[in-house]
Amino acid sequence: MTYSAKTTFFFLTVMLLSKMAAGQMLEDSWVAQMTGIYDHDKWRGYDSAYVRDYSHLWTVRLISTYKNNQFRIINVDKDGNLHRLKYSPVAPWSVGVGMNHNWLGVNASLTLPSGQDGLKDTGSQIDIIGRFYGRKIGGELRFQYFNGHYAEIRPVNPSGLGSVIPLEDSPKLNSLIISGNAMYVFNQKTYSYMGAITQTQWQRQSAGSWMVGGLLNYHSLWAHKDNSAMEKEELNLDNSQYVTLGGTAGGGYTFVFDKHYYIGGTFMAGIGANYIFLNTYSDLQDNQNFFRPSLVSVARIGIGYNSNHFFAGIQGILEGNYILMEGYDPTYIQGYLRLAVGTRLNWSSKSKVLHEMGLD
Repeated sequence: MTYSAKTTFFFLTVMLLSKMAAGQMLEDSWVAQMTGIYDHDKWRGYDSAYVRDYSHLWTVRLISTYKNNQFRIINVDKDGNLHRLKYSPVAPWSVGVGMNHNWLGVNASLTLPSGQDGLKDTGSQIDIIGRFYGRKIGGELRFQYFNGHYAEIRPVNPSGLGSVIPLEDSPKLNSLIISGNAMYVFNQKTYSYMGAITQTQWQRQSAGSWMVGGLLNYHSLWAHKDNSAMEKEELNLDNSQYVTLGGTAGGGYTFVFDKHYYIGGTFMAGIGANYIFLNTYSDLQDNQNFFRPSLVSVARIGIGYNSNHFFAGIQGILEGNYILMEGYDPTYIQGYLRLAVGTRLNWSSKSKVLHEMGLD
């Protein structure tokens, strides 16, 4: 390599590193506002008379959670009779512990044995909820898989004609559900939805904000491989898939009483577009693919007590998708209600690893 080539290579390297450093600074700034790794950036702009931030402290809580997951659709059996197929595969109650610090939040819970209707003899199940909450943008992600659950099947005819298939005698189903929603908060000065929903902040005076957002859902339902030929014929459902993309708008508000007690929440609603794929067991060649509109909504609520060191409250979220489809009434509802009691610890670590991760 000649001197000129070395010089050119040196300056190109310096320029590239400069651009990378500038890009890293921009990324750090964006990540800081989104995740909270750098608290002074994330919370800059809040009016301290309205909102106090405690994300830099270690928050520890005891939790009890009730999960709700329902799907309803009109299904046609082998004789052409309409039946309403409804299932709620999530075991509802669980207890556990949780913690928050800076950008990290973790909950671990144990499902109680009661309330397992719909999940008897389920081969395997996964139910993971992820939450990303920032000053401007927040939302939830959920992944669910259930291998071999039951459904409640009842005739649609109001006179009760037609056979009712009890939960324990119904054919087995498999479900895969991937859902997510997001919201953008306009009032980032005096309002914090996290004060009511996660209690990592303290909303000290009543305030609210307009919001916009969206949601994306994928739901697949298909017959379990262990069903007998008679069960498959009776159910007459090979598989169905629903993909939903929707936009929402609404707002949030938190009412504060005596600085410590609050009632707050958010509500957003809008229109969704759904791609639907249906495949019956009686005629596997008769695949139906079509689009339908829907009404979508996301609601959150928080009620409780907050202070510098101690907090207690009830938080919940309910997401719904009501598909407008003639002859059918597909409805998907999911959410949870959580009771939490906790405290905040001013603990610090000298670990370089935790410091690099933004968790010192």
